[in-house]
Amino acid sequence: MPTVAINWGFLSTTFVLSADPFLLGMRRYPAKKLCSPPFTLGEPISGFGITVVLHSEVPGVDVGRYLYGCSMWLLFTQHHKWVVFQEYMVFPELSPLTILGKHPDLPWTAYIGAAGMPGRVMQFIHFQYDSGEVAFVTTGAGAVGLCVSHAPDLPTAKLKYPAQDGYSAHKEGGYEGDCVRGETLTI
Repeated sequence: MPTVAINWGFLSTTFVLSADPFLLGMRRYPAKKLCSPPFTLGEPISGFGITVVLHSEVPGVDVGRYLYGCSMWLLFTQHHKWVVFQEYMVFPELSPLTILGKHPDLPWTAYIGAAGMPGRVMQFIHFQYDSGEVAFVTTGAGAVGLCVSHAPDLPTAKLKYPAQDGYSAHKEGGYEGDCVRGETLTI
């Protein structure tokens, strides 16, 4: 275990990392502008993962606790990496990480798979959107689309799937690389 000042934070080690498809879009030259920031050459990459607390000076964050986190929230809003793909990390506080309670029938990898990013997106769409709002799902073939489209019975926003002609996220959303064209269908 490394000797490092944690300054009233906590030290954790990487337990499980997620290799999500969106990470591919972050492997690019910085000059190419997309909706996500690029990785920096020579720096650890960041994304979703589970860490285990090794030493803590934060009340409520006990040694041995498993934490789930995504660096993307801070990466997009405050340009700071949290869960980086490296062996040890020092965190100043718990937020935006989540303390995990392991379900006995689920492997840890499920928390970064279907119960991870795709499941959290589905949860956000179904519980944060008001009835009558619209959520665009570009495809039902990916992990997020499958989770979202397989829970249509919940009171939620309308789900819209682009089909052959009509909707362009590139034009309407302003993001290069997110260029889906198709007719918008209400499900």
